Amino acid sequence: MAGRVAAGHGAPRGLAGALGRRLARLPAPGGARGGAPAGPAGPVGGRGSFAAPGAGAGAGVSGPEGGPEGLAGGPGAGAAPAAAGGGGVRERLVLIDGMAMAYRAHFGAAAKWGGAAPPREEGGLGTSAVFAFVGSVLTVLEMRPAATHVAAVFDAPGKTFRHVLLPTYKAHRPPMPEELRQGIPRMRALLRAMNVAVVEVPGVEADDAIGTLVARGVQEGLDVDIISPDKDFLQLLGPRVRALRPAPRGTGHGLVVWDEARLLEETGLSPAQYVDMQALAGDHADGYPGVKGIGPVWAQRLIKEFGTLEGVLENAEHVQRKSVREALLGPGGAESARLGQRLARIRTDLSAPVLRKPGQKYRFSAPPDGGEALLSTFHSLNFEAGVQRVHSLWGAR
Repeated sequence: MAGRVAAGHGAPRGLAGALGRRLARLPAPGGARGGAPAGPAGPVGGRGSFAAPGAGAGAGVSGPEGGPEGLAGGPGAGAAPAAAGGGGVRERLVLIDGMAMAYRAHFGAAAKWGGAAPPREEGGLGTSAVFAFVGSVLTVLEMRPAATHVAAVFDAPGKTFRHVLLPTYKAHRPPMPEELRQGIPRMRALLRAMNVAVVEVPGVEADDAIGTLVARGVQEGLDVDIISPDKDFLQLLGPRVRALRPAPRGTGHGLVVWDEARLLEETGLSPAQYVDMQALAGDHADGYPGVKGIGPVWAQRLIKEFGTLEGVLENAEHVQRKSVREALLGPGGAESARLGQRLARIRTDLSAPVLRKPGQKYRFSAPPDGGEALLSTFHSLNFEAGVQRVHSLWGAR
């Protein structure tokens, strides 16, 4: 779940500058696509274009291409398009997977600078990851049509119900890099300076907090976009829910929109079936194995053939490949699959007060000071690339 991004997957350039160029206009759910070319995609991969939901393969939507490089995005590019049918733009809740995006910014900064020393403020704290993270959030705020509700969700310290189910859950992961650990408080403070709500629920992973906010947002009539590289969120896709995932390196820059149609096109699975595929294949990043000997390709194939995890287990003796059949029928096969399903499934029913009524709690508006505090911090960190973007967003001087 959060924090699963591997080193080197996405430099700050891809998270901020390129996002600003590619995402100045965000298509509303069901909107038309333009003609940007598609890149390659695997069973759970993405393409290098920013694609709107509901269109065919190979389509995409691009913003202006001439924005500045690095952390400077294309500030606020043009008026928002009208919603389908000519009415007003529907209200939209954007949920940022804070820790996963922070990890991505950190490792992207490390890849960018290589062995060279990255920029630091006078106190010694590295600023590259902070710049990349904040730049990506500014890009979210610049997207058109503008989000009406925004929240950044972080993991809370401590164990969760998944550690009760599997004591070794995430136990193999290295500790958080020290520079990232020091940068997280600065990232959260800058989010608040942008008037973006920061959500954290004790004993709850960000995935489950996001899952619950998604369900509540849809109940309240909001469209919902999830900003995260985490493929687990594909199980939450629905008529009003999309996942906006940073494009894989080498396939282009920007965010890739995943909706139900794209998931079906790429994997042949529905969101509910995607969970069952994960249950069979396991998740190395989270440390649960699934059914030993069954990888993503065969897991996907089995779910497509038998429909559900239970369908696979009930028909295990009919699976043609001997090694896969024996893995399912062997000791612990069914138990491992069912445990994997419980670990992979994102909760959508939590009762924490901060997860109730997102339509009321997380409505976004400009910072009360018009971004002056944010500008002051940017100047102190020599983050001049973000200054014009704040001017464009809120008119701060």
